[in-house]
Amino acid sequence: MAKRRLCLLLGFLLLLSLSGCWSYRGLNEIVIVAGMALDKNGENGRYKLSFEFVTTSTSSSDNGGASSEILESEGDTLFEAVRMAKRKVKNRLYFGHTQLFILSQELARTEDIGPFLDFVMRDNEVRETMLLCVSQDDTAQDILKASGIDEKILSIKLQKILENDSKLTASTVDVAVYNAFDIINTPGRDLALAAVRTVKNGEESIPVANGIAVFKDRKLVGFLPPDEARMFLFCVGKVEGGICTFPSTDGGENDCSLEIAESQTKRSVEERNGEPVIKLEVNIIGFLGEIMHPGVVLDLDKVKELQRRAADELEREIGKLVKKVQTLYKADIFGFGSLVNQKSKRLWKTIQNRWDSMFESVQVDVKVDVTIANTAALGKS
Repeated sequence: MAKRRLCLLLGFLLLLSLSGCWSYRGLNEIVIVAGMALDKNGENGRYKLSFEFVTTSTSSSDNGGASSEILESEGDTLFEAVRMAKRKVKNRLYFGHTQLFILSQELARTEDIGPFLDFVMRDNEVRETMLLCVSQDDTAQDILKASGIDEKILSIKLQKILENDSKLTASTVDVAVYNAFDIINTPGRDLALAAVRTVKNGEESIPVANGIAVFKDRKLVGFLPPDEARMFLFCVGKVEGGICTFPSTDGGENDCSLEIAESQTKRSVEERNGEPVIKLEVNIIGFLGEIMHPGVVLDLDKVKELQRRAADELEREIGKLVKKVQTLYKADIFGFGSLVNQKSKRLWKTIQNRWDSMFESVQVDVKVDVTIANTAALGKS
């Protein structure tokens, strides 16, 4: 009994030592950084960091009074640029809520992305979970300086757009810094990041997600537009929603819309004559959201025909996208090499040293199955 009481007393004393927060700082003592944009000064060759930091105002009713300002800083390294920013604000920069890291496409094309990711992974103050993307505008800072319609803090807006995209439009990717770091250090896989740009909305320029940035050997080599980005997402099994269009007649225009309710992709490897063959099996369940062809009667035979047409269209588009990436960019953003390594380490050992050249011609078989679960038909259209 005495031993039990002693243990309880020691436990109580330990709890007292854990109370409080030794590194606590008040909101009036920190500058909350919502996002960062990285460019390079063409005149002096130094790295230019733009920080979007959160400001509050009791006179504003939007977002509970929250808005943002841009702070600029330069340095020979990213770490120096961060420290030099302290010369312009009285409080310390706080990165615990940073949501977005935007790279300029010029920097991404000319420099290895690895050191930028290493900086974030190495610094314990910066969030490894912030999303990484590439600007298609002249600079990365242009994205942060755009206008926000439904959200004054642009970094938070873009972060929400990228995170929800796979469920709504399936037109880009959301890759956190730690994911990107893993990908560039994984044999048989190249990096694909979200691409963002600004577009005109009336008199204002607003930021939008705009497909995928393709990397080869840690450098940007090109972009995929949103429609091709969707085919990429089917290849890697990342589609959770969105709309696919297809023709209702032979040789016709895309006049049907399929709303995706569920999508699963099975990826496997088959060995033929000592070389891998990649097999992609995509199974989709969806709802017929629109059919613009007049006079169509949606009986059972017509629904089966539409399912076949939707599957054929997706097979063609996925195949075209794979071939384009193989021949134009030569970048294994699909992770086919990594897949071979997972499925057959023996086969991978025989081909890993020549995978870069082999990827350009590796056979990829695509099979799509579409089930229309609901037509929402009210009668003859």
